This record gives sequence, C-alpha cells and structure tokens, in this order.
Amino acid sequence: MPPRPHGVERNLVVTVYDWLSPKYYIHDLIVTDRRKPTVNAFGLIYGAAELSTDDLPILDPIKITKTTMRVPVRDQDAPSSALANPVVAPSPYFGTEQVWDSRVNAHNPMMDQDGRVYFTAQIRSPKNPPAYCAAASGSSVGEGRIRSRERPTGSCRTRGRSPCTTRRPGSSRSSTRASARTT
Repeated sequence: MPPRPHGVERNLVVTVYDWLSPKYYIHDLIVTDRRKPTVNAFGLIYGAAELSTDDLPILDPIKITKTTMRVPVRDQDAPSSALANPVVAPSPYFGTEQVWDSRVNAHNPMMDQDGRVYFTAQIRSPKNPPAYCAAASGSSVGEGRIRSRERPTGSCRTRGRSPCTTRRPGSSRSSTRASARTT
C-alpha cells in the first residue's frame, strides 16, 4: 500500500460522479472550447457513450444533476451495436443480457467558442450511403472525390469510417456535426 500524501498534496479533494448508468460507459466528454478554456465556465459537461447507448449523458456539476439527450437516428434501419458486440460470456453483473445496444456511434465531442457542442457520430444505415460516396456523383467534396466506394452492398464504409462522414480536402480526419447548444 502506498504511503499517504504529505503537505499540500493532502488538500486535494477528488469528486467522482457516475453520471450515466452502470450499464453504459462514457467514451469521451467535453467541458469547454479547447482553444479558449473560459468558454462554458461552470457549465454543463457533455459526454459521448460511443457504442453503448443512443443517449448522450449531460452533467450539471453545479446542481449535481444528470440528464441525457437522445441522438436522432437518420435511418431507422441503422444496425445496432449489439450485432457487432455479442455477449460471449456471462457478466457477473448482467448475466447474458445484451447491455450495449446503440444505433448511434457518438464520440469525440467538441465545443466551439459560442458554447455549441459537436459530436462525431454515425447516424446512417450503411445501406443508404449519401450520394457523394459514389464516384459517379461528380461531387467536388466528400468521399466520392477521394476514391470510389462502389461495393456490392452499396456501402461506402471502409476502415471504420461511417457512410455519414466527409473528409475535408487535405485532412486525414473525418467529421459529422450534430449540435446541441449550452445555456
């Protein structure tokens, strides 16, 4: 067992909040604009639950209250994360219950200088890719410009990118924005 802290280190108090649910995990969170850390001072904290649930957790650290925001799914036939994450062994807590079941893959939240929150999120079905994914689209932006995604399934999904992402010219990062505004 490590020794207890001495001196000013003993003045540190850490408060831990379980602000979603024991069944889901928080992959990432955002508190402020990383370029201007005074934005959203004492404001809400937004989380991303990635593949575990379609609800985005929101924590008010002043009132110590938690809420969730349901992410809209563009295509109702979007597949569930349960298909890719089957229960392979019983959990000591949940048995054989399929706990993670999300049709939204939300992660990497960001906040801008006005307190608006953006998430990178997959919200489409791979069966209905956007038109700019096709090489024949003639689009000057998006995946169709980078390379053709023509596949027998009609999906433009490769290497983990969802069909609802676009790539900015000269960028290796993809993003899709769905925003919520802080108050």
